[in-house]
Amino acid sequence: MIMPTRNLKSTVLTAAALLTASAAAQIQPGEVLAVNFTKDTNIAGDNWNNVSAPSGATIAEGILIDNLIRFGDGSASGVSLAIAGEGMGHPVENRFGIGGRDEPFDAGRAFPYSGAIPAEVQENLTFHVRTPQHFIFSGLDDSLTYDLSILSANTTDRNPHAWVAQPGPDEVSITVDPDDGMVHTFAGLSTDGAGRILLENTSDEGGGNAQHLNAIELAAVPAETRSWAGFPVEDGVADTGDWLGLLHVEHDPWIWSEDLWKWLYFPPADSAEDGAWGFFPQQ
Repeated sequence: MIMPTRNLKSTVLTAAALLTASAAAQIQPGEVLAVNFTKDTNIAGDNWNNVSAPSGATIAEGILIDNLIRFGDGSASGVSLAIAGEGMGHPVENRFGIGGRDEPFDAGRAFPYSGAIPAEVQENLTFHVRTPQHFIFSGLDDSLTYDLSILSANTTDRNPHAWVAQPGPDEVSITVDPDDGMVHTFAGLSTDGAGRILLENTSDEGGGNAQHLNAIELAAVPAETRSWAGFPVEDGVADTGDWLGLLHVEHDPWIWSEDLWKWLYFPPADSAEDGAWGFFPQQ
């Protein structure tokens, strides 16, 4: 056998998209981005990203926020959020904007990572679209997976609509009934290979039955924590300290000991979170 090796950020929108360039550390596992769509109330706490415009305003295709801040500490993430029309090039002017109705607050609404959704996020006017459009997160790490959650609530007898994540052969679709006021999550999404995750609404209705969106949460799925016999494993190596030193565990149940410079055998049935029984070959 071969030995192994071992602040708040708000963007006020007009008919023209805001186009700027930014650079920041790439989003890491466990980090969260939370976006609030609003006509008048920017959220000052908890590091929300606010997309705001006057009630009834229409918004052009392009970047909404060029450098989203992290929910945890308010630092720049290097991830941008944009909108694009049907076919990823169809103009959205006069079809995409801020509606004119306040959604009643429900204390039970919560996102999976950032938690309870503030009243201002729920009660602010939802984002309206009148033809299918895309929300595009760019600048993501292709090696990670992501959970994307939305609140699309308009509890005044509205029609259900489909939302689609990563439109194409591997797309995931969820039918959302705005009347139920629930949070819906697309879990375990991969990027398109170019650092992007797309969220598409499919509504072609207008007026009160246009698509509604109160808020979005995008989270990089936390890395799995691995252990061997109760010791944390990093890059395939468990540091057991005074017991057996550094152990390479990638070929478990055969374990390479750096201190003993030999292979050890630990039957799986005898390895547990609080220790292990093993065999030490004489040769």
